Amino acid sequence: MNFSLESSNPALQAEGVSGPSAFEQAMSPSNTASLQGVANKTFMLCAIAIASGAGGYSLVSIMPSIMWISAIASLIIAFGIYFVLAGKPHLAPIVAPIYAVVEGVFLGAFTGALDSILANMGYQVAGGLALQAFIITVS
Repeated sequence: MNFSLESSNPALQAEGVSGPSAFEQAMSPSNTASLQGVANKTFMLCAIAIASGAGGYSLVSIMPSIMWISAIASLIIAFGIYFVLAGKPHLAPIVAPIYAVVEGVFLGAFTGALDSILANMGYQVAGGLALQAFIITVS
């Protein structure tokens, strides 16, 4: 049994078409993600999403007529950004904060819409849906 680590995949070849292979680029120290770097970026993007979600929620509470428009528009924009990032992941450092803002606005507007629907039905949720969702997520 000869277990060779050779591959016919062009991305894994020792020399790529125009320089080092994708495998060598991915394994280079400059492209290696650290746990601290991932945690920092995750915290930063979550903070951006929470702040924009609070903004979306307060916008909906001030102007209820914009509730569904902002929720649907931000959902469509978020899907568009997702497909851009799926096709071109190298744009993530630029597009990820924009995605966090749009997703936060969507969640804020959607939470505001659900809060108003529940209020019209006569139901009260202690602290609102956003607080309940946050508590359930953290626990």
